Amino acid sequence: MAINNNNIKIIQLLLNYSSDKNIILENYTDDLLFNVAINRNDIKIANLLIDYANEKNITLNIDTILYGKNPLLEVISNNNIEMVKLLINYSNEKNIILKINDKDIFGKYPLLEAVKINNIEIVKLLIDYSNINNIILNVNEKIKYTHDNPLLKAFDKNNIEMVKLLINYAIDKNIILDINDKSENGNYLLLKSVDNNNIEMTKLLIDYANTNNIILNIDDKENKNGDYPLLKAFDNNNIEMVKLLMNYAIDKNIRLNINDKNKNGNYLLLKSIDNNNTEMTKLLIDYANENNIILKIDDKEYKNGNYPLLMAIDNNNIEITKILISYASIYNIILKINDKENKNGNYPLLMAISNNNIEITKLLIDYANKINTILKINAKNKIGSYPFQKASNYNNIEIVRLLKNYAYDHKIKILLYKLSDVSHEIYNILMEKDKRKTNEQELRERIEKELRKKIEKEVKESLERKYREKRNNEQLLSNIYNSSSNTQLKTPTLIIATRDFQAEEYDQLDIIKGEFLMVTNWYEKEGWIFGYRKDHPEEKGLFPKIFIKIYKEENESNSTTKFIITPEYKIQFENKIKKLRSQLDMQRAETKLIITINRNNLFYNAYEIFMNHSPEDLKKVLRIRYEGEEGLDAGGLLRDFFYQLSKEIGNPNYSLFQYSNDNLYELSINPASYTVYPNHLNYFKFIGRILGLSIFHKQYLSVNFTILFYKKLLDIPLEISDLEFIDPEIYKNINWLKENEETENLCLTFSIDTEDCFGTHKKVELKPNGASIDVNDSNKNEYIELLVKYKLNNLNDKEQFEAIKEGFYEIIPKNIKSIINEFDLKYLISGINEIDVNDWENNTDYEGYTKNDITIVNFWKCVRDFKPEKQMKLLLFATGNSQVPVTGFKDLQGSGKIQHFKLKRVGTPNDLPISHTCFNRIDLPPYTTYTQLKQKLLLAISEGMGGFSME
Repeated sequence: MAINNNNIKIIQLLLNYSSDKNIILENYTDDLLFNVAINRNDIKIANLLIDYANEKNITLNIDTILYGKNPLLEVISNNNIEMVKLLINYSNEKNIILKINDKDIFGKYPLLEAVKINNIEIVKLLIDYSNINNIILNVNEKIKYTHDNPLLKAFDKNNIEMVKLLINYAIDKNIILDINDKSENGNYLLLKSVDNNNIEMTKLLIDYANTNNIILNIDDKENKNGDYPLLKAFDNNNIEMVKLLMNYAIDKNIRLNINDKNKNGNYLLLKSIDNNNTEMTKLLIDYANENNIILKIDDKEYKNGNYPLLMAIDNNNIEITKILISYASIYNIILKINDKENKNGNYPLLMAISNNNIEITKLLIDYANKINTILKINAKNKIGSYPFQKASNYNNIEIVRLLKNYAYDHKIKILLYKLSDVSHEIYNILMEKDKRKTNEQELRERIEKELRKKIEKEVKESLERKYREKRNNEQLLSNIYNSSSNTQLKTPTLIIATRDFQAEEYDQLDIIKGEFLMVTNWYEKEGWIFGYRKDHPEEKGLFPKIFIKIYKEENESNSTTKFIITPEYKIQFENKIKKLRSQLDMQRAETKLIITINRNNLFYNAYEIFMNHSPEDLKKVLRIRYEGEEGLDAGGLLRDFFYQLSKEIGNPNYSLFQYSNDNLYELSINPASYTVYPNHLNYFKFIGRILGLSIFHKQYLSVNFTILFYKKLLDIPLEISDLEFIDPEIYKNINWLKENEETENLCLTFSIDTEDCFGTHKKVELKPNGASIDVNDSNKNEYIELLVKYKLNNLNDKEQFEAIKEGFYEIIPKNIKSIINEFDLKYLISGINEIDVNDWENNTDYEGYTKNDITIVNFWKCVRDFKPEKQMKLLLFATGNSQVPVTGFKDLQGSGKIQHFKLKRVGTPNDLPISHTCFNRIDLPPYTTYTQLKQKLLLAISEGMGGFSME
């Protein structure tokens, strides 16, 4: 009774009295009193009873289960760590082995209960006790009804320290944890860690799974709510978690079910847009594209009936709205732009106008017109709101006009707002519309009349334009035939059209090639001219007019008429580059990243810095500083950095690349790079990043790789013609074999002699027992096929290429492969290394000079007189890079944008020219003679290289 009443004084008095009188208390030996004390969760009483038992030499049976309860389990359930210590210490003192794995009638056991109450100290006590007594804890044991186990409970409590403790215990005891086990409601470890938004716990779980070769159930949704880890990561708006899960799936070749819904109808795209997370939306679309998955961009969630487009507009997110419309267009998906079957009866147009967003309103109208869908501009939501009412409330004149014009164009009678409540401006717009009201017949007649007028006007303008063109061109041709300066009419042309009007490409690789164009007939076919190349009269036919620009260049001495043909491949190339740069992943962040580089240790210093930054950081606005130099980077230092670094990359002394056979201009990967650098793959990954960054930041590299290199970088399958780049001798022999007979006289077998990087020779059989099979005319085609296959597939540079591609595609989206070819990539990275002085001059701006000033005339004469090497040095002096964009000087970059070369009048004739590479500008003093200008320019070029200052 005293214990039940928790009266410590009476208990103490009774125990003292019994000791004094040598009385053994009734029920003491069957531990009833001690169990009652435990039930009362009173450590003071428990200590008194233990002291009394020790005095009477009584050993308490503390492991006895009473009324279905285990004393240790009971005190753990009470979260009484002092009582736990008391029991453990008493058991150690009396050599009692506690049954720490025993369950009660409900299936509970000490370890699970300690984790359940989230008490890590008690768990540590149990682990220490089990280790001392050589007991293996049941870390995988499930509870009877809920199917929980300790690790699942630790994840449920979001206790990372508890998780680490249990995992380390399992590792120490060689226990493989059941990390994919589920509880009764279908929860499992990965789902819980993601649901708790705990990225550290998720990484810990992934590491444990990888160490023990366990594949995590990353896509399992058999649980109460139908959730799965990736959906939970999207729900928590945790992009780092999303990337972690996606990378795990990629690493394990798991194709994620990114369109799966939970039981509420939520799915990934809907969640990313609901969270207004543009980056996550882009990430999801990129994953879908890379895995050939078509996203369900129009599905509704069940509760409110919302769908992606409506949510994006509700969030007033223009970028996501554009992404959805663009995605729908690419995959021929018709968006439900009029759907209002949702909780509030809202629809995209109404939401856009409710947000007073003109741009989204225009997007919707344009999209509706594109898919030939009529917008329901009069539809009301459940509270009676409709577009014109909202536009009037905001007094948004532009939206009102959009609605009015749309209604008029589509013959819709607009649902008007109360005229008494609208502004004067809106009222006038409405009245303008009312004035145009006619019956259907009058409207049709007016349209037909306006159409006839338009056609008549266009026909008249066309005839006048053709007449003017004919007259002007006849005069131009007359000037050409009568001019003695015909030989000066150089034009870069690579395209000629044959008589069947199909475009044929000539000299695709020779980008800068001057040609004379002689035009003989402007009107053989509409839109084309007939002519021939003066240097190659056999190359004649039709040239498309759209590629030809005619202009006159006049000065005091002569008048020159020039024809410039823009080759079709160049137009196509520009379109490809526009498409590439419009990709979401090719958009540069607005924040800056300033990088300080040691010029004297450029390659290794750049490697350390660029590999320690994330790809996202490197996509910011890059600014370069050189240690010990005062230059401020507005673009020039960045160009210089890429130029200098590319020379280091291409230096064969680093042994990462080698010259391709006898070609001293083109590089290929050195298969033996691993013999020089144990970590050579890290360097190749760095080089891959630099290649990607040069494209991303519109910089050119002064390094040339073989066409085969660019082909492999784009994963373009190799062909027999590619063998010429790998082994010209074998390629020549194969062609000889194809064209000649009596092959048996060559004494060839189906084998080949090889030599590795250490000089070790080895015979490789091209087919089983190939060394014993002679090659003859009947089987030589098989021999050629096997030989080519072996040569193309055994370049010994696979690891290096994979590392380069890993770095490259961290920066550049993988769908570049579907946009450009290997030649485009070569020009995109390296530009062109021949300079068209005419193109340079035609795309030059002047400040303080005109193009006819003597200094400028002498400048361009000097440039033309320079040898190509000197021209490139001059370009390097002026811009920080010796490469020219493949599209010509019109696209010369500076300060992060197109910036033409400029000559500015500065100083006196005694001064040297000064370059400002950030702005592609030379400050050119007014030299009066050609000799003086040439001397000063050469001196400036030679002295102005190798450093940057504040000048």
